[in-house]
Amino acid sequence: MEMEDCGFSLVQDICVMSDLSLAFDQVQVAILIGGLPRRDGMLRKDLIGKNSVIFKKAGEALEQYAHPSVKVLVVANPANTNCAITMQYAPKIPQENFTCLTRLDQERLKSLVSRKVGKKAELIRRVVIWGNHSQTQYPDLTYAELNQGTGSSPSEWSPLNQHVDSQWCLDECINIIQQRGAAVIRARKLSSAMSAANAIAAHLRDWCHGTIDSEDYVSMGISSKHNTYGVPHGLVFSFPVYCIGNWRYKPVEGLRMNPDSGERMRQTIQELQEEKELASQFLKACL
Repeated sequence: MEMEDCGFSLVQDICVMSDLSLAFDQVQVAILIGGLPRRDGMLRKDLIGKNSVIFKKAGEALEQYAHPSVKVLVVANPANTNCAITMQYAPKIPQENFTCLTRLDQERLKSLVSRKVGKKAELIRRVVIWGNHSQTQYPDLTYAELNQGTGSSPSEWSPLNQHVDSQWCLDECINIIQQRGAAVIRARKLSSAMSAANAIAAHLRDWCHGTIDSEDYVSMGISSKHNTYGVPHGLVFSFPVYCIGNWRYKPVEGLRMNPDSGERMRQTIQELQEEKELASQFLKACL
């Protein structure tokens, strides 16, 4: 009713249904938000157990009813593992059509840097989120750039590390972003709402239309297949990509990794592997 009462010019109709055959019939873009939220006292494994069944059904429904070229964005947590499960049960749909939301973490990182340097967020680019949408994620400012002017001329971009203390980037900054979701929950007693919706819109806009700045990076949870950073096959992992429009993206390759980066990558890879194994165990138990 609230959506209807906003009178949005682009909203033609709102249909509420519980029949998966109707909900997924020839759908071309699917935003999978509906998962069981984590509650006080609930262990992460409990969340994975409940949501693995939900996203198995979502994958099967996409496989059976959706348009063959459907584009899928998984938002409900644990987003990476939920996305991997959905992909697993929709094998006819190309793997590159499945993504999960780490754009919220990217926006949090860019906003934090913006406040630190006293510049608008649009004057900061190439911040990166690696790995899992969890507290093991790796927010990386190694490649970030700051525009000293007000435009987007390439000559005005300079490395962020010329303007921000490197130790802050490695310690305080990473910790704040890793804990930001929990901080929002403590403050609101609920998980992120408006910022998550904003990140969903930004993710879909760039995926569909491409970024305004073609040299900027977009962090997206995508299949780890054929990646060049040593992430094992079979995971959904947040990588930096170039969004080039028409629902196409190209992973950014060749970014350098120092020993600290390698250890942070190892930690988030290990967590994703553990989540995948746990989800697999729950699904086998349900058969």
